Amino acid sequence: MLKVISRVSFQKSSTVQIGGVELSVVHEIGKEGVQALLGPGDFFGEGGMGGQTVRIGTATAITPTTLLVIEKNEMIRVLHAEHAFSNRFLSYMLSCCINNCYSRPALCMAVLC
Repeated sequence: MLKVISRVSFQKSSTVQIGGVELSVVHEIGKEGVQALLGPGDFFGEGGMGGQTVRIGTATAITPTTLLVIEKNEMIRVLHAEHAFSNRFLSYMLSCCINNCYSRPALCMAVLC
């Protein structure tokens, strides 16, 4: 089982290639809650692209999973150079905001919402 530890500094984004990932957060009262179940094509860790300096949750592989992990500087380069990838990333982020900002704002980048 892959687990990305929460509340650590980060400079990477990840895309699920194969498998599934569960995103969870620990609420102020100490109770852990599942925020999202991700599958192929979904992103996580993208908060660092918007200036977040600390992870606010935990990502756990729930099936055998392959991730594409991209350093922040490489992600910025790819977003500028690869228009198809950039369009997919932007569509994902906007969809996240539209679907989750009111009920689960922690999943969205504050700059988009």
